[in-house]
Amino acid sequence: MKLLDKILKGSASELVENMGNAIDGIVTNDEEKLKAKNQLTQIATDKLTEVAGFQKEVLLAELNGTKLQRSWRPIVMLAFASIVVYSKFIAPAFNLPNAELEPDFWGLLELGLGGYVIGRSLEKITHKLTENADMTFLRKKHRNTN
Repeated sequence: MKLLDKILKGSASELVENMGNAIDGIVTNDEEKLKAKNQLTQIATDKLTEVAGFQKEVLLAELNGTKLQRSWRPIVMLAFASIVVYSKFIAPAFNLPNAELEPDFWGLLELGLGGYVIGRSLEKITHKLTENADMTFLRKKHRNTN
């Protein structure tokens, strides 16, 4: 979660800061500057909330989907692991043909591992987070009907 949060929050905060600097150069009245910066911050916050909502929808669809939908992350990570094991251990040990793993592969592996860890963490805590919340879009056995 930290990686994705860092990407989203870092980009949003940089965007708002850069727009704020642009506003400082255009608007001279302090009250108008503050109002414009607050509006930009609200827009960025709304968009981040919207992205988080989309992520939640995807996660819920995966959790309620087929076996393949629920287990695609482990399958992809096992494929990545098998590529690394073959390339770094098996091929050199037995003089088998081997291709150099591109830097893009390692970046993809890092992104995949971050996504896998984030996704698994969310899967593990989703039940706890929604257990006590009354969310009408979720079916629960013990829903409060107050």
